[in-house]
Amino acid sequence: MNKVLLTGRLTQDITVNEYGKGDNAGILTGFGVAVQGQSKDDVVFVNCTAFNGQAEFLAKWFKKGSPVEIEGRLTNDNYTDIDGGKHYTYKVVVERVSFLPTNKPEEDSKPAAKTSKYRR
Repeated sequence: MNKVLLTGRLTQDITVNEYGKGDNAGILTGFGVAVQGQSKDDVVFVNCTAFNGQAEFLAKWFKKGSPVEIEGRLTNDNYTDIDGGKHYTYKVVVERVSFLPTNKPEEDSKPAAKTSKYRR
């Protein structure tokens, strides 16, 4: 079974791009997630790609530094550089995105209440 579950923080703001034409059209985003390893200094940076609804959800609700839980599958690509060297890259294709709680005080995360100069 190819299943990946990551919890971490986004390493960049989400930028959505369009791809394809006609019935094959859609949107996608590529982004990174910083995942803490065994120690405080051990951080793993994981490349991720999200399509369509997941990409829209990420763009609407998340920004650089946001804590996030990513569920998906691992894929690999390879390419040959100009010197003939073969390179392999790995990324997670996102299937589900979830919010994680932040460490910020509750009042920072709530929208500011409108104030009135009149008392009720």
